[in-house]
Amino acid sequence: MESWIVANLKRFIESVEKTEMPVNISVFLDLSDRLDSTRNGGFPVSQMARDAAIVGKLVDYFVETCVKHKISENKNHFQILFHPTPNTTDIASIAANLNVDMAKISNPGEKKRKLIAMKEDFSKGLSVIYGQTLRAKAWMGSDIWGFFCNKNAKVDELCVRKGYRNIMVILTDGYIYYRDNRQSSGNSAYSYILPKLVDNVPDLSLLAPRKGLGDLEVMMLEINPGKPTRQAKLISILEKWLGDMGVKHYVVTETGMPSDTQTIIDNFLKGN
Repeated sequence: MESWIVANLKRFIESVEKTEMPVNISVFLDLSDRLDSTRNGGFPVSQMARDAAIVGKLVDYFVETCVKHKISENKNHFQILFHPTPNTTDIASIAANLNVDMAKISNPGEKKRKLIAMKEDFSKGLSVIYGQTLRAKAWMGSDIWGFFCNKNAKVDELCVRKGYRNIMVILTDGYIYYRDNRQSSGNSAYSYILPKLVDNVPDLSLLAPRKGLGDLEVMMLEINPGKPTRQAKLISILEKWLGDMGVKHYVVTETGMPSDTQTIIDNFLKGN
């Protein structure tokens, strides 16, 4: 009985601490061929529209969080990321504008204007980024593994701030692959995941050469293995990878009804 009380008290204290900390939200976009409508898995809504709805939901949460505290003292941060950066100047510059760092805005009036315009700015910016990506069709893959695991990994520098609640949302189909960063160890551990590996390697895993990500919370959304028979295995591989790197609070979930995804996001942001 005592251990149950202690465990619940600990969870309560952790939830209170989270609500008191500023939030640092990073949304990582997988701009690979998962955006191609012919690979949409039969869903009536395009992947672009699904991703935009998720980002819109996160922006709403960010704005609400900012409004709950004194605007003048607000230090919350929200950014859009991808790795590598597409070879399009427009996309790089647009993404740079989709980085709202309240700590760097000293004027309270400017902070309010930024929050008011944020939903529309992000909607327009994402529309251009996805539109240019789809028109170019230069599918090089998305180096999610390298973002986390390369030497001097960018995730530590860009997504983890001391004294913040660090939340990273990765929108991906789950097939982690980048043509210029392919590594393996033995016959079952790789820096990438492809459908043929999921089908043919019984003990497939992602290399996890680092730890130390206990201060980062991760949501991997829109997992879409193509075949339902791959779903459980793919999600299990990704969950193990996050756990092996020291991430304590994470969720990996498949694409589905938008209302279900919204509920998953709500629960995660509440600390569940």
